Amino acid sequence: MKKYIIPILACMALAGCIENNTVSTGEAAKEYLGLWMDNWNKQNGKDVKPTDLGMYIIEDTPGTGDVRDNDSTWVYALFTIRTLGGTISSTDDEDLAKQLGTYVEGAWYGPKYAATGEGVNYAGVEALMNGMKLGGTRRAIVPSWLLTTSRYSTQQSYLDACTSSTHLDYTVTLVDQTSDVIRHQSARIADFMNAFYPGAASEAISEDATDNGSFWFVSTYTPADAAEREETASMRLNYTGLRLDGQIFDSTDKKTAIDAGIDSASSSYSPMSVNFTTNWADMSIGGTTSMIDGFKAGVWRMKYAGQKAVVAFTSDHGYASSGKGSYIPAYCPLVFELELLEAEEK
Repeated sequence: MKKYIIPILACMALAGCIENNTVSTGEAAKEYLGLWMDNWNKQNGKDVKPTDLGMYIIEDTPGTGDVRDNDSTWVYALFTIRTLGGTISSTDDEDLAKQLGTYVEGAWYGPKYAATGEGVNYAGVEALMNGMKLGGTRRAIVPSWLLTTSRYSTQQSYLDACTSSTHLDYTVTLVDQTSDVIRHQSARIADFMNAFYPGAASEAISEDATDNGSFWFVSTYTPADAAEREETASMRLNYTGLRLDGQIFDSTDKKTAIDAGIDSASSSYSPMSVNFTTNWADMSIGGTTSMIDGFKAGVWRMKYAGQKAVVAFTSDHGYASSGKGSYIPAYCPLVFELELLEAEEK
């Protein structure tokens, strides 16, 4: 991968210029980036000019879908972030991660949800996506003064508020957009469930909730002679958790974990204890009541020893905006395969 570096003498000259003047951080950052881009243009035989806000779009592959709607509050996109020196700090591109040697087996590579709007996302990242069509890829140098969640009407206002001199190189592939992230996830879950469990239907997660397609439960097997469990029974549970792309991220079965490339020495690989209650919110799984809601609501619906089931749900019933490690990104819908067992005899 080619790196673009300003010659040392140019850097020294710029440093001296900034040191001997009383320019603001924003003005100094703009001067530096201007010199850096002059050098980049010369090395690449191009003449990239800044936008009104001072961003430089250096690559642009148009998409064939709808134009990005600035009123859509969410994008579903792939991001790669570099320093000006070419060092990649993060990427959603699996092939690129493998080339860099940073690939983690089982981790999520692909588009992620990102909220947009003032106070939520960088002004420069949103400006980068303006006018893009779905399916398109754009790469731009986002200046430090646009790496803010505040919004101003002019470049000068951004420069006046700037407190950083760090510029970043962003590549964005715009896959989709939505004004409702849960509805978008629900549609993806519906496609998954209809493909693998024809005839399945969504339902409300609880009696006081509405069925908005965000929660699905389907029993896949029940022994013919099984007796329904008591309302507050103590039982055991095997489970396997996976994303909609089919990647397993957790399991109580060691072979399943090994095959999925997620085997961990810290995992016990044994069924978890389940203490049922009259409502799923209070039930205990593995000795805790703090499991995610979608998982608990699915387990609570199981009634028979030996029963197997599948539960799928959107991120508001899961890990929401926090995600979990490298396997579950923010706003990730989840699927669990469940098997309910009798409690061990004492």
